[in-house]
Order: sequence, then C-alpha cells, then structure tokens
Amino acid sequence: MQQTLLALLGLLVVTTLNFSNQRASMQRQHAAIEREYRQLALGVAKQSVEAVRNRPYFDQAVRTEDDPGVSSFTSESSSQWEGDDCIRQGEIVSAPDGGNKCTAIEDFHSDRTQKMENPDGTIPVRIPGKTVPFQIEMEVHYVKQSGGDLVRIGPGEQPTRLKEVTVRVQDCQDKDGSDSVPCDGTSVLRSPVVFSEVIGYSR
Repeated sequence: MQQTLLALLGLLVVTTLNFSNQRASMQRQHAAIEREYRQLALGVAKQSVEAVRNRPYFDQAVRTEDDPGVSSFTSESSSQWEGDDCIRQGEIVSAPDGGNKCTAIEDFHSDRTQKMENPDGTIPVRIPGKTVPFQIEMEVHYVKQSGGDLVRIGPGEQPTRLKEVTVRVQDCQDKDGSDSVPCDGTSVLRSPVVFSEVIGYSR
C-alpha cells in the first residue's frame, strides 16, 4: 500500500512538472509571437505617419496662400479639422481622388477613445501563410514648446507650426482565417502599439 502511494505521488509530481514546463513553453511562444506582431504593428504605424507627412499641404491654409501666417492655420475647433475617409481598400490614399480631402495633415484627425472602438481603417499585412489585418486610429494636434518638452496647445490657443501625428495600431484576428470577415477574433497584442511624430512647417 505504501509503495502504491509513493508511486502515485511520484506520478503526480512528474505530471505537475510536465504541465508546468508545457505552460512555460507556451507562454514563451506566445511572448515571441506578440513581439513579432508588435514589430509588424510598429512598421504599419511608421508607414502611416510617413504617408501623412507626404501630404501636399501642411495645413488647409497653405492651399490658398503662398506663405500663410500661423494665424491663418486651421483651428482645431474648426469643423474643417476632422477625419476624412483617407484609408481605402486597405491603404492610406496616395493620390486623393478629387477635391481637397486627404491633402492636408489635419484631414487625418479623428477624436478617439484610445480603445480602438472606431478605427479609421484597416490595413492588411501579409506574412507567410496568412494575412493579418491591423486596425488604425489617428490623431492630429498642434503642439508647442513648453520648457524642454512639446505639449499640445490648449483650447483657444493660436495654432503653431508644429503638428503631432499619433497613430494607434492593433491587430484584429479573424476567426475563419479569411480577409472577408476581419476583426471578430482575439487580438494577439494585449494593447495597441502607439507611435507619434511631430511634423513642422518650415516655409
């Protein structure tokens, strides 16, 4: 009887150790996958900011004036300072199709909750064996120098020659593996990747 109990105890110890090792291995694998996804998301964020940087105009005022003063720049409280449909068919528009939409930096601004509830669009990234859709949210704000830091301007303050573009990127897995039904599964990234860059007007 005593030998049977010892054998059972030994089996229990071995099973527990094996389970712990398997769980640790799975956690390491998940962490490695998340690091890869984070790198992909950072790449999407940087490409998105670069696409915004390459807009024809720093501000809508530059469309009509050769060298507008700061006071002519579009106020953040203006109805013109709002997000247009600038992510279409899985990419940021490179050549706006008519009108003035998506030609100035502030055209990419959208008020967001930082929870990726209402993304501005989805950009697919193809990796071996599958396509990963990444949701994108963008914010644009004027910033000013305050001490040694750049901070957003307050309500009613005059625009500046600096605009900060913030991009949030979150993967959104699809349950059936198809591009036609995106964003209904569990994300690999536990939180969005956030990337910001300041773009200045130098003329």
